Amino acid sequence: MKPPGAAAAVSVDGWRGYHDHNWGDFSLFDQRFSGWEWAVSHEPATKANPHGQASLLGGVVSGDGTWQGVLVHIDQAGTTFCPSAIRLSDWTSAEAFAYPGTVGASCSDPTRKLSSTFTVTDPYVVNMILSTITESVGKTTPGSVGLIEHFRTLSHGGTTTASW
Repeated sequence: MKPPGAAAAVSVDGWRGYHDHNWGDFSLFDQRFSGWEWAVSHEPATKANPHGQASLLGGVVSGDGTWQGVLVHIDQAGTTFCPSAIRLSDWTSAEAFAYPGTVGASCSDPTRKLSSTFTVTDPYVVNMILSTITESVGKTTPGSVGLIEHFRTLSHGGTTTASW
């Protein structure tokens, strides 16, 4: 594959990819919902997972603070997903907006042992008129690399609820 403007082709043999697509009729400025949490991380190979693995979290927070989301784990054995519970901690404030430095997620079904902790390492805060979003480089384990998004509407921008 040769990216636009690149001098040479880049081999993508053995790469994994993730395509993010939002479905439905959704307005970022609708103050009836609070926001969302989204994160993805590519984790390096280990003895237990010699081909590496990935973790993904995504979901929305309704206006009453109810979380509805999913946690996904991908490795050479396949893809596992489950409804999730999240824990937000290590809060930081940027102007009037508070965002978590750590997003922990686990299956809401206690019989399933799936969990991940996404840690913000380099946040970028975008303050808009009716909402604020942080985009951040992040990680889940040593040597991993990922992205983390924390979005809140203006009416819920200072929410520091620890978990849903």
